[in-house]
Amino acid sequence: MIAKHRYSGRPASIRMLIALGALPLLAAVVFYGCSKNTTGPGSPNYAEGLIAFTAYGDSFQSDLDIYTVDAYDYSPRVENISNLLTTDCRPVWISGKSSLIFISGTDINSALYRFNPSTFERYLFFSTNTRIVKISASPSDARLIYFATIPNDSRLALNILNTETLDTLRLTEIAQMEDPPVAWSSDGSKLAVGAGAILVFDMENGGLLYSLGSRADYMAWDAAGERLYVIRSGDLFHVDSLQENTILTGRNLAYPAFSPDKRYLACVSQSMGNSLIIVDLNFGDFVTVRPVNPPQFSCGDYRMLSWSPDSREVAFIDQENGTWAIYRVDRDGYSAIEKVTDDATVKVALTW
Repeated sequence: MIAKHRYSGRPASIRMLIALGALPLLAAVVFYGCSKNTTGPGSPNYAEGLIAFTAYGDSFQSDLDIYTVDAYDYSPRVENISNLLTTDCRPVWISGKSSLIFISGTDINSALYRFNPSTFERYLFFSTNTRIVKISASPSDARLIYFATIPNDSRLALNILNTETLDTLRLTEIAQMEDPPVAWSSDGSKLAVGAGAILVFDMENGGLLYSLGSRADYMAWDAAGERLYVIRSGDLFHVDSLQENTILTGRNLAYPAFSPDKRYLACVSQSMGNSLIIVDLNFGDFVTVRPVNPPQFSCGDYRMLSWSPDSREVAFIDQENGTWAIYRVDRDGYSAIEKVTDDATVKVALTW
């Protein structure tokens, strides 16, 4: 069991409201900075226990914000790191958890903000007059992809963005969908995109490598980056350009999260009373943790489950006694379930 308490002290809560107003095309303006307890920042494991989650701060569900919490703190303090007047959603970690990037926007335009967990600074670094519907970060460098609406078009544009230089590259256009399935290989060299058929791109030059006839609702590369784990219509498969092998069927799998080492899958079996299960991808067998209540998702973000960076634990959202909280459990599924949050926010998605 990994240590539950990695550092002491938490930063003071941020309660500064910032009105975006009209969004410029590109911006790199620091909005605020605040001091932070020096016992944690700067240490290599500082962000390891941080979970970012999207939640409504009140029962009226009028304002969606991004929060962080330390999964290993015995007295966890939830921190609102966005608190903007627009809708804030879809946080993703980038560059080894050195930064957190999230979308903030309206139905018309969007911006990307970057949050540094070591300095507790947040700044706007990219904005567009279209609506960004999803972002996904490379596991190996500072790139991310974003799907954005195209004016007067029924398709989504898929773009690569270098978060350091702000260079962009258009990969392709796909039909509009709420949550386009994507999968990065562990070294960041390949990107698979579900767009009817599965399109596989070479992320070194942005070219299309090949396409697969399989359809995917969710997917992830295996550890070698040679084959894809695909969930389609609730069943789990292993797919490459030549064949498709069945791993697990009949469980109606939903809300999946593949472990960083690609050995395990955490998901909800809808045919088993919405039970959280953890699947061994090598053998297709699984352990059942407990029935869970899927939250009220927002912004097309269905991440109610997320793995720790070392692939040893799973964090999940659940409701008990009318209150939404984040919990964590060892991947064996049998260890005690630890409660991570104890606040009143209405949680809708998370990422560890």
